[in-house]
Order: sequence, then structure tokens, then C-alpha cells
Amino acid sequence: MSLPTYRPAPIVRLVFLTLLLWAIVACANDKAQPSAKLGATKQAVWSNGDFESDGIGTSPPTGWTLNTYMNPGITDTRPSVQTLASLNLAAGGSAASSVVGGAPETQTDPDVGAGGTLRYPKYGQRAAIINRSASVTGTGRNTNALQQTMTVSLGDVDPTDNKVHVRFAIAPVLENPSHSYTSQPYYYVRLQNLTTGVPLYQDFNASGQPGVPWKNFTDTSGQAAQYTDWQLVDVSPGNTVLSVGDQVELTVIAAGCSAGGHWGRVYVDSVGSGIPGLYTWGTGPQLVNDGADITYTLNYKNGGTTTTTGTTLDFATPPSTVFKSVSLGAACSAPTVGATGTVSCPVGTLANGSTGSFTVTVTVPSGTANGTLITNGNYSIYASGVSALVGPKVQTTVTSGAQYANVGITKTDGLAAAAWGQAITYTIAAFNAGPLAASTVTIADTMPAQLTGVTWTCASAGGASCTAAGSGSINDGAVSIPVGGTVTYTVNANVVAGTGSATMVNTATATVGGGRTDPDTTDNAAVDSDNIGTLRTLTLSKTGSTSAGSVSSVPASISCGTACASASGDFLDGSQVVLTAAPVAGATFNGWGGACSGTATTCTVTMAGAQSVTASFTGAPSAFAISGGGSQSTATGTAFGSPLSILVTDSGGNGVPGVTVSFGTPGAGASATLSGSTATTNSAGVASVTATANGTAGSYSVTATVSGIAGSQSFALTNVGVPASIAVSAGSGQTTTVTTAFAGSLRAIVRDASNQPVSGATVTFAPPGAGAGAALSSTTATTDASGIASVTATANGVAGTFAVSASVTGVATPTSFALTNTAGAPSSVAVQSGSGQSATVASAFGAQLVARVADAQGNPVSGVSVAFAAPGAGASATLGASSATSNASGLAGVSATANGIAGTYAVTATASGVATPVSFTETNVAGAPASVAVVSGSPQSTAVGTAFGAQLLVAVSDTFGNPVSGVTVAFGVPASGASASLGNAAPTTDAAGIAGTSATAGFTSGGYPVAATVTGVAAPAVFALDNTPGAPASVTVSAGGAQSASVSAAFGSPLTVTVRDAYGNAVPGVSVTFAAPGTGASATLGASSATTNASGAASVTASANTIAGSYSVAATVVGLPGVTFSLSNTPGAPTSVAVLSGSGQSATVTSAFASPLVAHVTDTHGNAVPGVTVTFAAPGTGPSATLGASTAVSDAAGHASTTATAGSIAGSFAVSATAAGVGGSASFTLTSTAGATASIAVASGDAQSQRVNAAFPAPLVVLVQ
Repeated sequence: MSLPTYRPAPIVRLVFLTLLLWAIVACANDKAQPSAKLGATKQAVWSNGDFESDGIGTSPPTGWTLNTYMNPGITDTRPSVQTLASLNLAAGGSAASSVVGGAPETQTDPDVGAGGTLRYPKYGQRAAIINRSASVTGTGRNTNALQQTMTVSLGDVDPTDNKVHVRFAIAPVLENPSHSYTSQPYYYVRLQNLTTGVPLYQDFNASGQPGVPWKNFTDTSGQAAQYTDWQLVDVSPGNTVLSVGDQVELTVIAAGCSAGGHWGRVYVDSVGSGIPGLYTWGTGPQLVNDGADITYTLNYKNGGTTTTTGTTLDFATPPSTVFKSVSLGAACSAPTVGATGTVSCPVGTLANGSTGSFTVTVTVPSGTANGTLITNGNYSIYASGVSALVGPKVQTTVTSGAQYANVGITKTDGLAAAAWGQAITYTIAAFNAGPLAASTVTIADTMPAQLTGVTWTCASAGGASCTAAGSGSINDGAVSIPVGGTVTYTVNANVVAGTGSATMVNTATATVGGGRTDPDTTDNAAVDSDNIGTLRTLTLSKTGSTSAGSVSSVPASISCGTACASASGDFLDGSQVVLTAAPVAGATFNGWGGACSGTATTCTVTMAGAQSVTASFTGAPSAFAISGGGSQSTATGTAFGSPLSILVTDSGGNGVPGVTVSFGTPGAGASATLSGSTATTNSAGVASVTATANGTAGSYSVTATVSGIAGSQSFALTNVGVPASIAVSAGSGQTTTVTTAFAGSLRAIVRDASNQPVSGATVTFAPPGAGAGAALSSTTATTDASGIASVTATANGVAGTFAVSASVTGVATPTSFALTNTAGAPSSVAVQSGSGQSATVASAFGAQLVARVADAQGNPVSGVSVAFAAPGAGASATLGASSATSNASGLAGVSATANGIAGTYAVTATASGVATPVSFTETNVAGAPASVAVVSGSPQSTAVGTAFGAQLLVAVSDTFGNPVSGVTVAFGVPASGASASLGNAAPTTDAAGIAGTSATAGFTSGGYPVAATVTGVAAPAVFALDNTPGAPASVTVSAGGAQSASVSAAFGSPLTVTVRDAYGNAVPGVSVTFAAPGTGASATLGASSATTNASGAASVTASANTIAGSYSVAATVVGLPGVTFSLSNTPGAPTSVAVLSGSGQSATVTSAFASPLVAHVTDTHGNAVPGVTVTFAAPGTGPSATLGASTAVSDAAGHASTTATAGSIAGSFAVSATAAGVGGSASFTLTSTAGATASIAVASGDAQSQRVNAAFPAPLVVLVQ
């Protein structure tokens, strides 16, 4: 069963550019913390969220998933937020995310460097970097996403506001190439509730984006870049949308620019419910009118394990606002009212667990544009030795003329769990923070099914009104709340009877109507959740100073503030309860007792029966007194027997640790020297210093003061008189051989200030601790009645003159005895100086080769002859002399000049009478560079844009042919045309005289030289490099693209394409396939394929086939889009004229024939020939026709036509069609028919006779016309 069950629909606010808190737009303000889901534990379960489990370089961090992508450019969704989908992440990319670390805040970003303020890790020893590794800088559109899924537990609930929190620190470092918004490097953070599918938080920031506290710098490549100090991300959307038991997924993405040339990276540290150090977070309204005020609440906490001092919170007035006030008043420095600037508020000493808050009010100037997004994102907290942490952004949208009433609601029953059948009382309070009255408000609370017998009453204050009483669920629409007014509902009910365990969730809402708008919807819903079942009681008792801190529980039931000494709460049997101790500013939490232990500010109690816990606090210091060493005396110059101790207590009389106590002594006369001018109280509240009397006798006071507490305490001390002087009586100035006794004893005399001998005084004799010295018969001796103290002395093994001091307590200046130990016979020879030198060949060594002759005790022996010898071949030296005699210091030396061969060798020194010689190690180093030559890497070639396979290596030698190290070699490439980029244009030669660099071919193909030069060497070494074209990337028509030819004739130009690589270089040796249509108008190609030449060109010839018409010839290269040539076959010369239509017609005499006479002109292949003049001719006599035109020109289809009108004579006839150059003609057969009857007459057979019943000889014929 999951809690809570109420999740209101979100109200989308498009004005947020970077921050989407679903719970904010869901109008949820959870004044009561939800119970854990049944079975949930208290532990926060981010796995390795602080990255401390891993070694440096671990990739990906343990418990995290690393995904790689490419950045093709985002979709600009402004003013809506950027989402994971709008990032348009594409497949690909390289893994470049890992664990980094070192001591806290000691490591620098490789580009920001020590000149910037960013240091990592922020906390502990580890952090994570996303999208940057030793081999991957994050350019090339590289994008990395670090991701983890966790299940929310009680340990993720912050008792400060009883909400689930996900907090972590983040620090982006982005190059800023000033691309468009959609193409810049960026970082993106998303927290997704996987249980509900709701995004809880989304934050996108591109480099150059306004409203971000960027710090600008120039990176190591000379590119403009930006970073921020560590920023806090604090996601606490409220228990209506994020509760214990929900599964959430955190995604952090860093991306280089979509153009590929610039990187983006981000550091992440301490992912969890709290931050292990100082942190701050702010709240403010979502909406504000221009001309109105915004009041921000700035919260702060010390989540670390140590007390911080000098803690300060800085707040910069957000853009589009001016300062108005700060609730801490004069304790803060601030701009003048109406100005912009930084509010800086010291909050002093914060013990671990301490929290606090204050408000800052700013004004939005009248006339600020409607829709302006005000981002409060430049406030931070820091302390002595603790760098600043920037708080999370708070965003407010400017409106104009809106009627705002900021109504909020809270709800609690003061319980974490209830028993079946238990009576329960809820208190629901609604309030109005203004600026306008809310005359129409609806308070609603649908009672859960686990309650029965529900009744409620309502009381109002501050001029508010509500329905006085009711039963069952609340749906009170008769609520009016003026500014500052409240309505309070008291709900009484009983939990239903039952067994086992269950969970009860009760949600109350406040809805503003009547034309008013609520500018802050985060507090319009309040949730109270209780577990139901068998109850166990947890009793909390405070010890020490009970007013010095508070203790609260999660689930919320115990809330024991500064006025509370003990409290108890009931919790479900077997459940876990998290207790959190929070000392007030200046106070200290000492630790837990009972069912909890340790000094951490949180502890977890498992309710396996009733439990008791104690929490010990120490308050701020309020009083101090002497606890030891208050009145004592000692001899002048001696330490007092007891330390001077001060006890600092709080108002309850408890010792306060960590308080600085200042001690002061008299500046003249009798006084004391203290072990320190200040001391810090220990765990018992005691601070102590030791005191040593000075040389002046007398009584005096040492004072003790504590900053912040009035008054002082005084220690009464007295210095008593002592011996005043000590002097040599006898034994000074003696000499003896080493290890033998001095003839006379060493005698000192002690006198007081009156120059009288002092008996019974202890004199301390002290020979030197090193070098020439003596062994004494005793280190102390007591003065006799004559004030004399004496000891005997035996010389040690070191020759030389030395002093034995004699001192007595109380006398500042000791006396001394001057003694001398003389050396024995020579026993050894050793190198004194000059070994380990280097000199340029053929030049003198800087120092002589000096040997030291010593006796058996190591003392120098003079007058001894020492022979020096150098090697006879190879690297060697010419010596100034072959021998030398030791001086008073036992030293003998010769000069040396290196020969012409570089190398290391030994020069020996042999002392007369000493068996074992000594060796000087010398080195001849090469001379100035005289030549530079290619070692390897020439000649070679590689494809454009790729690295050459071998480094370019040169050898630098001096005039003797010795390799010269440490020489800078300048490699130079052509400034234009074919060239290369070098990994290191000025490397330094190694011990073998070799220097080299890597080379990457540029984007222009061709051969070129790379010169390696050395200052002072005339001739460079030259490498022959060749950039070969890359893979084919494009095919273009370069000739023959649009042409025509007569059928069966060759086209005038060959069909030519050029193949180039991605950088525009011609690519030779590429096979290009040419294809003409298989039917219809086409061409016969000289070849079906051709290979590109050195210019990247490939061509074939083409001849038109016998069919006229236009068509395309395709040219393709495998893997690339093809191109086409537009060709046209034109007809040949006309060879025939034929009747197409209009023959065989009839028309009445003198009337037009219905269809034109159409002749078809074709070439020898039957192709229509346009533009040919066709002559039409009708008979000159008899049946004939009148033609519309005697000639006509053939059209594109080869058609030529004319009209015809029948003549006046009926009969059939032919009209011919001929064309110049064409042997035959076309003949149209036409017929003219008679017209309508106009007359009839006897034609023949008239006037004949015949006998009856016989035929007339001629027929009877008439002519009809």
C-alpha cells in the first residue's frame, strides 16, 4: 500500500525556462510529513551517492549507469522547459565520466585552473565528473548521461519541513562558443518519479544562458568558457507527489556543442537527502505584479560533522528587482533601499545540525514587462575555511494588474500512528498572506474511510469568517480571509475498529475564488498521514541545556523545541523512527543516549516495544569562572605548579566546549610567560594555559576574558627571588686529543643579585649536542658553600673548539667553558665537494674536485698528499694537477676540464697512507646544438583529417656529435594549402637528443614539407608528408551535364563527374557507374563505368541512339547519392512525308473539308522532324480544292497541315504534300460532291417512237442539277 494517494492534476506554467517542480504546479504544500509506506525502512538508498566507495578513475561510478550519446542540437522549447525528449539525443558518443578526487576542495579543473574558484571534491574525498576523461574532452558532440534509480525511505525526509528531499551539489564547466541557443554546450538534470511517471524536476542550462551565476574564463585552448561555483540542487516537491516508497530516477547530462568543436562537462557530489556541510535553500512566490514586493525566505543548515565559524549568507538582488529590506536588520550589510547589490548576513557559529532562516524582500519596479521571469539564483553560504555553495534557483513570473491573495493551508493531528478505535483530532488552519483580501475561499477535506463519527468546528481570527460547525467531510465555500486573517477547523473523529496494519491519508485543500489569484500554489494542499495498528511509545528526554536545541521525528509526532525538556510519541509497532537533533546557533549537540548512541545529529530507532532516548545539548556560553590555578607562587623564572584554568558554562551551568578564552599578563614588572594567549574549552568546558614566572619578583594578576560575556576573571600569582648570575670559576681554555680526558675539572660559581655565592643551587652543564664536544662526569652538580659546582670532561671523537654551558634555574644567561679537541692520524679520504657536477664538453667544471682527509673519528687532517686520476679513454677530464695537499680543514682539491666526449665517469682521489680511494662522479654534457636531423616519420602519408601513423622525430647533436637534451625544436607546417596540425609544435629533446611530435593531416590533400628548426642551427630537418584524400563523400556533374545531339550522332562533350571527400578534396581511383535508359530515347555509352583520375574526375563518351527525345544518364558511386546528366536526342534530316490524317474526305462543292490535311515529316529512323516547310498542291483543273495555305512548317511532332475547300466541280482528286530534300510526296485523296437539286431537264430519249409492246430503243434520261 503506497502513501500518499492524493496526487492533484498539474497546472502547467509555461513561464519556467529551466525549473519544473511538478509538486509546485500541483499546488501541494505539505505541512504534515507523510508516514512511511508499510514495510519501508529509514535508510536513504542512493547507492554510492557521495562516490566515496570508489577509487579515483572508476568509470562508471559504482551503483550508477553511464549512457553515451551524440548532441545533434536541441529543440528550443522556450518558454516551456527543456525535456529529455527535446534534447534530441542521438546514438553514439564515447564514455568519458568517472570518479575524481583528492582532499576536500583541493583539486582544480584542468581548464579553469588554479586561477578560478572552483575546487573539487566539494565534500569528502570523491566526486564525479561527467563528459570528460583523459582521452575524451567532450568535443565532437560527445554527450554523457549518469543515471541512478532509488526508492525513497524515511531517511530522505528532512524534519525541517517534513518533506522528502533529493539534494546534491553540481558545478558545470562549459565552453561558450556563442553558437545559437540550440547548439551550445549544456548540462541537464532531471528527477523522475518512476512510480507515478511524473517529472519532479528538470533543469537545463546552456553556456551563455542568462540568469546563471556564470564566471567567465579562457580555457587552455584559448576558447571563451564559463563555470559556476558549486550549486545546490534541492528537489522537495511535496508529499502529494513524492513520498516514502516511491521509486525515482536521477539523470545528469553534460554535452558538447552540436557543431562538434566545443566541450561541456559537469561535476556532481553528495547525492542524497542532505548535504554533508553548509547549505542554503530559498522559497518565494511563483507570481508577482510589477510594482509589488517579493519576499524570499532563505533557509540554512550545517549538515556537516564539525562546527563552522564566520558563517555568512550572501544574497544578490535578482535581475529586474531592487532591494527593500532584510529581516535581520542591521546585522546584515545591504544596498540602499531601491538599489541593487548584495545582502551579506553573518550567522556566526553553527554547530553540526544547526538550522535557521531569515527573509529578504525585494521590489519589482513598476513597468517591468509582463511575463518577465525573475530568477533568484545567486545566493550562497560560506564560512571560515569553507567555500561558497550557491543555493537552488527560485523563479517568479511577473504579471500586471493581477488580483493576488496568497492563501495557504496546514493540517496536523500531531500523530505518526493511531490505534484502531482511537479518538483523533485534526487541526486545519488556513491563512492569507496578502496582498489582497480573499473574500471567496473554499476549504475542502474529504475524510478517509478509516474515520467515523466525524464532526468539526471552525473558529476565525483577524476579521475572517467561516461556517461554524458541521459533520463529515468539509466543503466550506463560505470562507472569507482578509490579509493577516486565519480560519481554524478542529476535526474530531474516531478511527474505525480493526486489526493488523493500515495507512490513513487525509488531505485538506484551500481554493481561492472571487476574482482573486493565488500567487503561490505550493501551500494550497496539506497532507496528514498516519499508520494504523499496534502502537509503541517513544519517549525523548533532553539533558544538559534543554533550551539549546530541538529534536523532531520522522514520521512526525515528536517535536520538542527549545522550550521543551521531554516529549513522547506513538509509532507503529516494528516501524523505524528517525530522530533529528538541531542545536540553535552558537549551541552544540553533544550526543544521544538510551536507544540511540553517537554524536551524529540523526539516529534511527526501531519500535520493537516502548523505547526511550536522551539527547544532550550544550547552550551558548553565558558565564565563566576560575576552576584551577587561582592563587599560587613559584621562584622567578620557573613554571607555576598548576595550570591557569577557566570553566565556561551555559545558562544551565553546563560546560561549553569550543569556546575561546583570552588570557592577559602585565606588560612590565613582575609577570609571567603563558603557553598561549588564548585557549579553547575542552568537552568539559575548561580552557587552560601554563604560566612561567619572569625574572622580577612580586605579586600580580593574570586576567581571563571570553568574547560575548561581560567581565573578567583574575588569577593571583607571585614570583619568588632566585640566583641572579653564574660564571666560570676554572677549567675553561683547555686542549686535549680526541677521546682523552681534559686535565682540569669544569668549575662554575653561582651568585645572587647581591653578588653573593648561592649554595644548594643545581647547576646544569651541557656540552654541544653535535660536533666537537665532551662527555661529562655528570650533567648536574650542586653548589657548595662557596657557590661552586664542578664536573670532569672527556673529549669526544670530533676535533674542534666548542663550549660547555653551565646554567642555573632563575638565571637567564648561562656561562660557558671554551674547550678544544685536536685530531688524530689520517684514516680515510672522502669526497668533500665537486662530485656530481656537469660541464659542457671542452669546458671547465664549475667547482674543484675536493677530497677530505680525516682521522678515525672523522676529524680533518692537514698536510696529506692526495693523488687525483681521470679515465684514459671515453668521457673524461683534464685535471689542473695530478695531486694536492690537504689544508687545515683536511681538504685537497684540483680543477677539471671536460674533454670532447659526453658521458658520466669517475675521477679517483687516493690519500697517502689511506688504503681505500674515493671517486668523484662527473658528467660531460653535450654542447650547444649544431645540427638537427630527421630520425623517423618521413616520408609518410595519411588520409585528410586523420593522424599520421608515425611521430615526426628529429635528433639534435652538438659539434662533437653528442646528443643534446633539453633543446626546444620548432616544427613548422605550411600556413595554407595541404598542411597538418601538430600535437606539440615546440617539443623538447630528451636525454638521447630526440624530440618529436604527432601530426594530424589537415583537410586539404597534397604533399608538403614540415620543417624542424632549432635556434642557432642553420639547416632545418625537413619531413615530407602527404595528405591523401578521404573517403568519397560527394559526386557532382562537372561537364556534359546538359547537351543534345542528333540521333545516331556522338554528343559533343563527354559525361564527366568529379568525386570529392568530405573536405572538398578530389578523390582518385573511385569507380563511377554510368547508366542510360534501357528503352526509348537513350544513348550508347563509351563505357558503363570509369575510374576517377588524379583530379577526381571520371568520364565516358555518349552517342545518341535512333530515338529522338530527352532523358537522363545516371552516374553513381557506391554509398553516395547519384547525379544525372540531362541529354536530348534531336531528329535527323527529313527523309519522308506521309499522310497523317485528312485523306479520303468528301465535301460538297464550294464547301470546306471537315478535317485539315495533316502531313507527317520523319527522318530515316521515323522520328518526327520539326521545322520543315511542307508544300501542299491541288489540281489546276477539274475537280480540285482551294487550300488555306500552300505551305506549312512541321511542329514538334513533325506535323504540317492546311485546310481545304472543295471547288465547284464535283469529282475525286488528289492534293500532294512535298518537302524540299524529300524524294517522295504524300497524296491526300479528296472528293467534291454535288450540291442540292436546282433544275431537271431531258438529257436524251426524247422524241422517239416504238410499236406497241416493244421497248424504246433509247432510255429516257434526265439531267438533274
